[in-house]
Amino acid sequence: MPKRSIALGLAALLAACTPVQRHVELSGPALERLYAETSNEIARKGGLRTDRIPADAPISLSMLVRNFEEISFFAENDGGAARTPSSVIPLTRWEGPIRIGVIFGESVPPDQRARDLAEVRALADKFRRLTGRDVSYRPDGDVNFIVLVLERNEQLTLASQIEQGGGLPRQMVDDLRNSPPSLLCSASLFGPDPANGGIAVAVALIKAEHRGILRRSCFHEEMTQALGLLNDSEMVRPSIFNDNEEFALLTLHDEILLRMLYDKRLTSGMSADEARPQLYDIARDAARAAGARLVKSPPG
Repeated sequence: MPKRSIALGLAALLAACTPVQRHVELSGPALERLYAETSNEIARKGGLRTDRIPADAPISLSMLVRNFEEISFFAENDGGAARTPSSVIPLTRWEGPIRIGVIFGESVPPDQRARDLAEVRALADKFRRLTGRDVSYRPDGDVNFIVLVLERNEQLTLASQIEQGGGLPRQMVDDLRNSPPSLLCSASLFGPDPANGGIAVAVALIKAEHRGILRRSCFHEEMTQALGLLNDSEMVRPSIFNDNEEFALLTLHDEILLRMLYDKRLTSGMSADEARPQLYDIARDAARAAGARLVKSPPG
């Protein structure tokens, strides 16, 4: 992976990645319909589940260790390309306070804003408990974790404003301007923070055309990935960090991974080889703290 400078490469755009197969320019009601159809189709196939502790997906200590490495030490490849050595990344997380702010586009009505803010605040509370970090929602003032809730035309307008104002990475403009319908939502990371070596700024984009459970799923996945669980993998289950969209909301398994990421025995910038000798103990402690019941070996 290239040296992390003032951008963790935007830690690659972190897609929620349900494979919507239409790449034409859509906006407004047409995009709303497309996402509604997508949500309905995923649900028909048994996806977008909301059970936190699914009975059909037991977890073991070895699974937690394997899944933590898969999600924390690799970054997603664009277009689903085969993994290459460049996709290996060091451990990435926040080391200082996390101040979350939300920017809504004018297209988002007051009742929907209230529901979205409730989701954000609930996630902030959960993140504070799971990570031990100082995490808070800030309705105004300085923030370093920005959640954008914008429809397509609002994304384009903001991209132009950022471009004209200068001072922000060009990649942020490109991410807003070139986000295809197939990218349901995304998160971008900037860093390292010169004060502590961790993430400095995060930006999550929630597309305002989403409704219902798929909209909630975007908040859960992108805001959690912006804490440093950067990858999606088909082998990781039960989890939101899997492109098949089986689970819509954070599972107990995901909460344990987040506890592991913020364990005091790990540090930002650590490699998988450096972390690996401690991961079984870390996973065991995180599972115990979560009250999880583990099986002795992976199913099957």
